[in-house]
Amino acid sequence: MPSLSIHQEVRTVTDNDYLALIEQGIEVWNRWRQENSAVKPDLSRAYLFEADLSEADLRGCNLSRACLIGANLKGADLSGANLTGVYANGANLNAANLRDANLSDAKFSEANFVHADLTKVRAGGADFTATHWTGACLEDFRIDAATQLHKVEAEYVYLKSPQQERRPEHGAFNSVGLVELLQSLPNLPPSKSEVEESQSCVAPESDVKENRNCVAAPEPDVEESLSIVITLPGLQDTASSATGRSPLSDPSGQDIQQSLQTVLESAAIATAEDNSGLTSAKNHSTCPNLRNC
Repeated sequence: MPSLSIHQEVRTVTDNDYLALIEQGIEVWNRWRQENSAVKPDLSRAYLFEADLSEADLRGCNLSRACLIGANLKGADLSGANLTGVYANGANLNAANLRDANLSDAKFSEANFVHADLTKVRAGGADFTATHWTGACLEDFRIDAATQLHKVEAEYVYLKSPQQERRPEHGAFNSVGLVELLQSLPNLPPSKSEVEESQSCVAPESDVKENRNCVAAPEPDVEESLSIVITLPGLQDTASSATGRSPLSDPSGQDIQQSLQTVLESAAIATAEDNSGLTSAKNHSTCPNLRNC
């Protein structure tokens, strides 16, 4: 009869009653999970300080930023769980199943991962300071440069599940052996936000007004673009220095002088036309809508 009353109570559980359900005991909790396998409980920010969650069925649960400090998670099934930003310092995860779990930015200092299954775990930015890993499985375990591995300890680990490819093959790690092994594993690819922040582009202003990560290409200097360099045959510095007079004053250079005069007149007209748009061009280049200008 007691089991019937528990069964009826469990069937009426709502999203806000998960903690109350856990407090009734892991047996009750696991039974409810079996009967409601499609439900992914939201335990984000839950206060589970030193909670006894050994053998708990926490598959796929959202435990992001939950307090699991000192919690007993021995043998718990956390496969596919969201543990991002969780506070689990000193937690006992001995023989826990963490396959496919997300441990990014989690705090696990002094936690116990002995014989834990960490296959395909993502642990970018996680703090594993002074943790114990003997017998843990690290198949496709991914970290990044921000993951903290200070004083991690293990006699040996496995690189394949279940318990295959022991490292070291014989004996035990020295004081830095595990750290070196973890750092040699493939790192996590950068996240989408990290890629966007690291990228910069140069594009016309019209293409980047709404893109804060882009740097607008500088507007061309109209004044500089109007400068003209003219080179005509026979107008050499040596001619002037040898005769003491300008080649343009020589009657034989009359045709050259007329040609040069025509070019200069055309240039003056072009300068006047371009200068009329100089002010608007410069004002356009101030890009008031671009925050990175």
